[in-house]
Amino acid sequence: MWNETGSEVKITVVPPYWETWWFRGAVLLLLVGGAIGGYRLRIRNLEARSLALESQVEQRTLELMKFQEDLKKSEMEKAISEERARLARDLHDSVTQ
Repeated sequence: MWNETGSEVKITVVPPYWETWWFRGAVLLLLVGGAIGGYRLRIRNLEARSLALESQVEQRTLELMKFQEDLKKSEMEKAISEERARLARDLHDSVTQ
């Protein structure tokens, strides 16, 4: 005997979580947030490196200026010493004549 009215079973097929709108939205937000965070981190690192390099340049410039001053003093002392030796020779030569 055939069933004339029939029976039904309602089946709902739920898609896997990776095919849902909320998962795709969360992944999109995560990717955008990661890209923005990475960009900010890179900018912060570049600024920190720039400040460190500026400090290093300033320090080395001061060292070079000090070295240049010391070199000038050394050259001046050498010139004075040579002039004193020349004067001493001249005085010695004139006294012996």
